[in-house]
Amino acid sequence: MSFLSDIRKRLYQLPGIRSVSIKEESKEEFLRLLREFTVFSHIMWLMSIIIVFSITFNTLTINTMERRYGHATLMALGVNPKRLSRILLFETLIMTIPALIIGIILGYITADLLIKIFAMTVTEQMMHLQLYISLSSYLETISALFIPVLLAHLISSRQIKKYRYSGYNSIRELIINAKRL
Repeated sequence: MSFLSDIRKRLYQLPGIRSVSIKEESKEEFLRLLREFTVFSHIMWLMSIIIVFSITFNTLTINTMERRYGHATLMALGVNPKRLSRILLFETLIMTIPALIIGIILGYITADLLIKIFAMTVTEQMMHLQLYISLSSYLETISALFIPVLLAHLISSRQIKKYRYSGYNSIRELIINAKRL
């Protein structure tokens, strides 16, 4: 590094030189900032998983509670709780898969835009930045969505098992019992 500091001292001795920046030092500073950003992004990722779980669990629980009369009717017609839970899982996946596709597309567009803005404002033409999202990032995103959704579904579908569907003499009796839950 003494060689670089000698060159820097000589450049400052030239008339009109106000600052000297070494590309390697700028790159090291940029990489340090990138490491800090990576830690921040992992924290955001964890918070996103918690938010996905909370919203999905709340939505599924409320949906299950509001539709208990319909569930009781289906069970009175012979649908067992396991089959009803699978039907609700299918409904959840019908909403989750398009949301995942739209989210990945919008996330890519947003990341590309942010990289371009960052490259224009911060790097000052020192280095070329190109957006690259690895396959593992897509897999992490998919798992970060599906694991909380499936966990929330499992927890909220336990309410269906609370319906006591055997031992009733009529559909009316089953529906009345569903009203009490």
